[in-house]
Amino acid sequence: MYNNGYLVKALFDSPYEMFLPENKKFKGISRHFSWPLENRDDAKSQELTKHIEEKYFFYENIDFWLIPEKKVLLDYINHCKKLGIEVSVLKIETKSNIRVAQEELDISEVLGFDLADSVTFSYLSYDIDCCDGISDIPELELLKSRMRLNNNMLFDSYGDALKYLNLRNDLVAKGLDLESEDEIHIVRISVVVTNEDTGI
Repeated sequence: MYNNGYLVKALFDSPYEMFLPENKKFKGISRHFSWPLENRDDAKSQELTKHIEEKYFFYENIDFWLIPEKKVLLDYINHCKKLGIEVSVLKIETKSNIRVAQEELDISEVLGFDLADSVTFSYLSYDIDCCDGISDIPELELLKSRMRLNNNMLFDSYGDALKYLNLRNDLVAKGLDLESEDEIHIVRISVVVTNEDTGI
């Protein structure tokens, strides 16, 4: 898989997203608030937001809004800290090599594999919440039985994620009413080490 870049998350859930994870154990891509400076009105936040959007986000065929450069990432994180916003940094890997991070940063933990099409929406989280407590829809019961998830409510391997996604796509094609897109990415999510030694 290719390291597509790094994602900054404020350690609280977004007040702007419709499909927030209901399962508190879930630590996938839709947990917490992506790019929290976007809605700040101070000049530096607006400057940083405009810079990363124009340089990295509004880019042809890029589904995931990520920063591939450590220096720009540091500028963003440091301003979050200045504003008192506690953040984490996630490394995002996919099979796409349209954009590859310029530097490999140390990671403290691989959280697992998610199913997503952006930095704000997880199809896996959506499915978990849809299946929770439901026992009278056979297709959802089948999906639930194939959710071999770790303690972070994510898949432990690309293979497990792919088997689940193939089953999901097949059931949706046969009429199961679930949120779906033409291309759902399997995403490996890792936590980047953030301390004085790493400079992050």
